[in-house]
Amino acid sequence: MVEVGRVAGLKGFMDQPSTPSVVIGGRSTSQCSTLIEETLRGLNIQKPWSELILQGKKKVEARRYPLGNYCNEDLWIIETKGAVPSPIVGTVRFASDFKYTSIEQWRADFSRHCVSEESKFTWDGQTEMWGWVISSARRLVEAQEGPSVKGQKSCRAVTRSCLFEVAQGEDID
Repeated sequence: MVEVGRVAGLKGFMDQPSTPSVVIGGRSTSQCSTLIEETLRGLNIQKPWSELILQGKKKVEARRYPLGNYCNEDLWIIETKGAVPSPIVGTVRFASDFKYTSIEQWRADFSRHCVSEESKFTWDGQTEMWGWVISSARRLVEAQEGPSVKGQKSCRAVTRSCLFEVAQGEDID
């Protein structure tokens, strides 16, 4: 992560009257943090699950393969809707993974993975299903252009300059 620069209107900059006020994506910078340049790999996540992750409601990402080398790495959330390119809407970090071993376990864990039985992404117990435990997620103030190639596991890193939303009570100094 490279800090590109502070955006006007944040703590420490309120005393500088010559600094212009900035509005990005319809939000004033008092709701934003530092402008950051990030180079991260990305993970395609379908909407509405991408939104549930960013809202903190989805605690486990369900995948048909183990977490592997994504553990404890910030990844772009590439919000897929079928079209390419898909936008980058935030970041996610996974702490660990576990293997679902029964349909009963899968169903009992619905409140964490949020995949309904009616979804085409639900698990039927016939193949492997893994739960990737989400340790953190951050929403971008404004979605960024996603990579031009979609659907590649362990994709190349993509660099974007962006602002992250500041959670209530989060110190931005």
